[in-house]
Amino acid sequence: MHTKVLDRCSLTQHMRPLQVPECQLNLTASLGLFRCIQLALDAGADAMSESGHGQASVRGCLMKSILPGHAIPDLNKAANFQEERFVTDLNAHMAAEASLGSRKTAQNVAATGRVYFWQSGSLWIGTGQGRSEWHNHHAHQLALALAGEFRFRTERTGPWTVFEAAFVPSHCPHEFELDGATMAHLFVEPESTEGRVLSQRFAPLGIAALPEAAARRAAGGLLDALRGNADADAMRAVARSAAATLAGMDVATRAAQEVDARVARALDYIRSRVCTPVSLADASAAAALSPSRFRHLFVQETGTSFRAYLLWLRINVAIEAAMAGASWTQAAHEAGFADSSHLTRTHKRMFGIGPTAIRHE
Repeated sequence: MHTKVLDRCSLTQHMRPLQVPECQLNLTASLGLFRCIQLALDAGADAMSESGHGQASVRGCLMKSILPGHAIPDLNKAANFQEERFVTDLNAHMAAEASLGSRKTAQNVAATGRVYFWQSGSLWIGTGQGRSEWHNHHAHQLALALAGEFRFRTERTGPWTVFEAAFVPSHCPHEFELDGATMAHLFVEPESTEGRVLSQRFAPLGIAALPEAAARRAAGGLLDALRGNADADAMRAVARSAAATLAGMDVATRAAQEVDARVARALDYIRSRVCTPVSLADASAAAALSPSRFRHLFVQETGTSFRAYLLWLRINVAIEAAMAGASWTQAAHEAGFADSSHLTRTHKRMFGIGPTAIRHE
């Protein structure tokens, strides 16, 4: 059986205009007619696109042949299919399909690498491909391309910006995309000494390029450690040195950026008990403050609420456990999550990818 594929002009010559009866049509009939026309356009466009024509131009050409060229006054408003209105509805339908497609592609991130943690920070290093979902996290992020480049954007319909080294401030919603680049992501909590310096230098700028010379030094040290198969302690030391370099820290700035001593005591208390229930009253007692005063001072010093900070610590505990060999279900329970589904939702909200998207080297 042979199927004849017509070009655009031939196809429109073989199609007769759809004759709409000049009578009252109810809303159901109107929607039915819209769907029939839509299916006809889809079928014709799909057939012609296989012969090299773009679908958008094909739809427009077919629509000229299918639609009546004038308004029919006897039709009610719901059934008056003038071309302008049909184009608007069809465009909305196509936009919805495109939006659904983009949401699907936003979930295909895959990465291979290692994750190293220390108090108030972590290093994620390895190779990845794909686009994250929209997310934000408590820590500042220092993203360095060790080989290749990457892209960020902060608006759903906004343009992508290409970087080789970038700063992402705490709690800044964003999307991330890369094509097989080797990356190092340094997460630095804003209440840490390095984090407070980074807040002063870069946070008002939003997502911004890091100073080129400092970024090169930091990336070079991390790449050398990665290629040399440095052990965990050495990787942490290189990562913390890179964070200090990118923050532009010296002895004077370090001394001037210490967190309030009362909040520091509470942070130590929370970290030591993160895998068990910790209440605001417990943490405020460790800080020797009333719960209301502690709540205000905690937000002032850390930039986040007590409950949100506790969740941030727990997701990091879970990731560290999984990287050490635990299943994600085991990691969820170890870190104090209700179940692995709760952990997965939290991971996506904070990092833009599911926990299983990362394969440990």
